[in-house]
Amino acid sequence: MSLISILLVLILEQFQALPAKRLVRAPFLRLAQRVMQYFNDGEYRNGALGWGLLVAVPTFCVLVVSIVLSLKEPFWAFVFSLGVLYLTLGLRHFSNQFTAIQSALTFVEVERARTLLATWRGRNADRLSPTEIAGSAIVRGLDEAHQHVFAPIFWFALIGPAGALLYRTAQLLDESWGRPWRASQGRPDATNDGRYGEFSHLAFMVIDWIPSRLTALAFAVVGDFEDAIQCWRNQADQTTDADSAIVVASGAGALGVRLTMVSSSMAGPTGSYGAISEFGLGDDADSNGMQRAAALVWRALLLFLSLLALILVSSWQLSF
Repeated sequence: MSLISILLVLILEQFQALPAKRLVRAPFLRLAQRVMQYFNDGEYRNGALGWGLLVAVPTFCVLVVSIVLSLKEPFWAFVFSLGVLYLTLGLRHFSNQFTAIQSALTFVEVERARTLLATWRGRNADRLSPTEIAGSAIVRGLDEAHQHVFAPIFWFALIGPAGALLYRTAQLLDESWGRPWRASQGRPDATNDGRYGEFSHLAFMVIDWIPSRLTALAFAVVGDFEDAIQCWRNQADQTTDADSAIVVASGAGALGVRLTMVSSSMAGPTGSYGAISEFGLGDDADSNGMQRAAALVWRALLLFLSLLALILVSSWQLSF
């Protein structure tokens, strides 16, 4: 059922993509800020309590509902799974912006590419060259493909709709609470909320540990395996964004391009402050590199789905 649900949602997204930023991300982040205002006293335990209310409780409720429905109403359990996955998966979240930037660079519309990139990543891109625009888009694209496609698929396949919800809410809460906390550890001018955001960051690191490595491995398998593993081993420890660095380093090596990554925990809204890391080998990024990156993501997705199908067939054979 999980493979069928994933395929149906991926197909549905191609025809009717959910405006996730407006309907999912923005409302959840507003709720997270309200909870933070109520609970934040700079203490670690209150951050853990807030995380439990916004992540653990909804995940547990979805898990109970899915179990009850699967026992009593299998059809509605399937529909429920589709609905949750549709809200948490987002292939078009990656592909729409990425394709638009690639198209702008292909037709030498540099200003338009800068505007699209700035909107996508939330940081000023006015001074970036075409090479830097392409490289930044590939970095963002690889990371978004992992967070909005591969990781939710992994958790959905593992424990059903509750798993997809667990990953998405934990990722958003790390964005809302964890990143400001990480910034406060490295920037003396940053607002320090004590240890309130520490738990959300650590929890997401645990939740994302296996999926990030599976995504990196998938990129290596469907790309240049030797260079991907070399970059993974030698370059992934250059930034505090460890899981993102693993995905980007492996993807850059698999593509044979050189990429620059600004640590998301350090970058300000203008992009003027941040820990800069270099990933990959070979040529500088360009629109052709972006096209290869999109193809890499699709091949990795096909690998993921093929492995799920293989596991499903194997489980059927064992049951007979």
